[in-house]
Amino acid sequence: MKMIRIQLVNEPNLIREGLSCLLQLDQDMLILPAVQCGTGCGQACFQSGCDVIIIGTNIGASGSINCLRRIIAKYAEARVLLIICKEQVSLTNEAISIGAKGVVSMDAPSAILRRAVRAIAEGGQFVEPWLARAISETQYNHVNNPFDALTSRENDVLRMMLNGSSCALIASELHISHKTVANHHTRLMNKLNLNNMVALTRMAIRHKLIEAND
Repeated sequence: MKMIRIQLVNEPNLIREGLSCLLQLDQDMLILPAVQCGTGCGQACFQSGCDVIIIGTNIGASGSINCLRRIIAKYAEARVLLIICKEQVSLTNEAISIGAKGVVSMDAPSAILRRAVRAIAEGGQFVEPWLARAISETQYNHVNNPFDALTSRENDVLRMMLNGSSCALIASELHISHKTVANHHTRLMNKLNLNNMVALTRMAIRHKLIEAND
């Protein structure tokens, strides 16, 4: 039986163990030794002889996209599957355009994850049906979303701001300085043409980034 060799990149231990258990429900799927982000991580992923590389967004949307970009830039033939949060649906097109072979959400059933891995290992592509529908509906809407103008890192900062995180917490979680957080905040507010959190929250609710409290 030919094994599908899978490399999980940058996943915390609990998530890694959970994904390993779910994937190895199929007896022909093999999880390779862990690879952590760092100098030469793209090389480590490729040289491990894996058939599919799985990148999660636990390091933030910009971190995972940058990781994907580094791997594809060095090894265009690498087969990468990106796992995103549901609210990061806009990353789907970006990831595919960079060179990812598939994208699934954290809320996808385990069968969808295994189906994606199998399709990519066989040389195909796979986008979770829910994500494909969400993208299609967004494109059909024809309503410009001002948040599309933000970079991945600005979206990381925005998400944490909307969750009520302080500047210090954002800096700590994203491993950036307070000044960098402030710069991202200023730029995203300028791009959105807003000047206070109340207006930002209203816009986020209007574009369904967050839900209004009853």
